[in-house]
Amino acid sequence: MTITTTSNKPEVGDLLMDLAGDLGTISLIEVDQGATLYFVLWFSGYLQGYTTAHKLAEVEIMQKNLKVYA
Repeated sequence: MTITTTSNKPEVGDLLMDLAGDLGTISLIEVDQGATLYFVLWFSGYLQGYTTAHKLAEVEIMQKNLKVYA
């Protein structure tokens, strides 16, 4: 399986994997006073069905996890 990206910047719809192997997708990106939050909708694991907010550094780690384990 090959994962290709056209941009290094996370976008709505990007697939992510946390450290436990749970999968989610970016469902919303919100910019407020210079801070950007990425909302992830989880569709597996403990948080299945929930949405959590993350900073860019956390999202980048989750993107790397997906590329390593895919």
